Amino acid sequence: MRLLSQQSPNRTPKAITPRDKKTVCKISNAERGQTVTAICCIQEGVFVPPALILPRKRMDRLLYKDEPNGNLALISDIGYMNSYLFIDWLKHFVKHAKPSTEDPVLLIADNHTSHC
Repeated sequence: MRLLSQQSPNRTPKAITPRDKKTVCKISNAERGQTVTAICCIQEGVFVPPALILPRKRMDRLLYKDEPNGNLALISDIGYMNSYLFIDWLKHFVKHAKPSTEDPVLLIADNHTSHC
């Protein structure tokens, strides 16, 4: 048996194989280490379509070509929520939750800086 070790994040992880095996294969995610943020919200049986924040510099509509109707497609440099994206999501939430004076909606958010 031989042990192949991982020297850096870009190399193949450790694998134990028989000595006579010439090819060592491993299936791994091509986008390892990237974050996609999903923002989901449900209001008493009313489902607000989710928002997905992808780590990209520019929007490519082909990424969302077959998405379900109503989803909100957003991008940020690192794939996380920021104050500007939160405002976009809040508008998306109001559009689908339809709050009014007669039927108010309470939105509870954590204390993340983008929500302030």
